Amino acid sequence: VKMNDKKLTVACSTEYKDYPFKEKLDIWTLISLKAPSLGMTLDEKEHRKRAPIDLVVVIDKSGSMAGEKLALVKKTLEFVVSQLNEKDRLCLITFDTSVYLDFKLTPMTPMNKYQTLKIIKDISPGSMTNLCGGLMKGLCEVIDRADEEKNEVASVLLFTDGFANKGR
Repeated sequence: VKMNDKKLTVACSTEYKDYPFKEKLDIWTLISLKAPSLGMTLDEKEHRKRAPIDLVVVIDKSGSMAGEKLALVKKTLEFVVSQLNEKDRLCLITFDTSVYLDFKLTPMTPMNKYQTLKIIKDISPGSMTNLCGGLMKGLCEVIDRADEEKNEVASVLLFTDGFANKGR
């Protein structure tokens, strides 16, 4: 796709490389978009600073996430962490059969970023999928933030393949 003189890159990948011919199937597809750079000067970037965020990341580490799915989540989170600054805070929750608070909302100083990336790298697949438990824990972390510490902008990012088989 071309926009003005810049390209928008679109990439698609499916769960499996090959599919049976003339058979009706549900096919899971990942679509990635990469937009062109705005090409702003340093002064323009300075004026476009964003508000600090509280970001709660909830990761499905169940057995169905093993392999490429979990690897893609980790790669995505490496990028997300690299974009955070010291005023941003990140919370990490993982879940399989159980729900784990890997760390509470923490300012993303260089040292905390390093520790965060190490924790993300060490995530390994577990057993069943308690999707509801993981999501509820993430929402509670946002709701229960102390007023004097919370950033105005808050988000929960849920990374899952959606195959819930434990809890409701």
